[in-house]
Amino acid sequence: MKYSLDIETLDTRSSAVVLSIGLCEVTREGVSNAFKINLDIQSQIDAGRTISSNTLQWWMIQDSETRNAAFYNPQDVKEALLIVRQRLSKEAASVFVKGPAFDAAILDDLAATFNVAPVCYFRRWRDIRTLDDVIEMAGNKDLQYAWYEAQVDLAPDRAHDARADAIGQGLLLSHFWRECST
Repeated sequence: MKYSLDIETLDTRSSAVVLSIGLCEVTREGVSNAFKINLDIQSQIDAGRTISSNTLQWWMIQDSETRNAAFYNPQDVKEALLIVRQRLSKEAASVFVKGPAFDAAILDDLAATFNVAPVCYFRRWRDIRTLDDVIEMAGNKDLQYAWYEAQVDLAPDRAHDARADAIGQGLLLSHFWRECST
């Protein structure tokens, strides 16, 4: 099983307060079972998680719909992490993110803060940005163009919604999977 995961945060450090986690299953044919869960902010602040003024200012200039979606209906942090971990526990899943040093590091640190198991075994994290490099290194101009076109068509700016970003990343991964299979 393959997954695409994205998070939204209030800082860029591994100690960041996490606003939301988006996740979807990825197959060669596309994505399915997408969901998003918003996390309780106050309990994270109380536990010493961090907020950067720059990131908070950035969130404040986003449109109200984007802000409301990120902060709406927060769930208990431990319960949210358990839900994500249960979804990722199927088989030997690979979990694709745009930056293990960001998404994976922050989620691992969050789990440690709340004394729960990480959502994903460390060897299962994958970086979708690596595909950019591999495609460029291959030197196949047709594939490079198709990859660029897929990014524009499948993963446009989605106003920083964790579910939409996970879906966009998953669609890119699925597209690349099909391109390599032909």
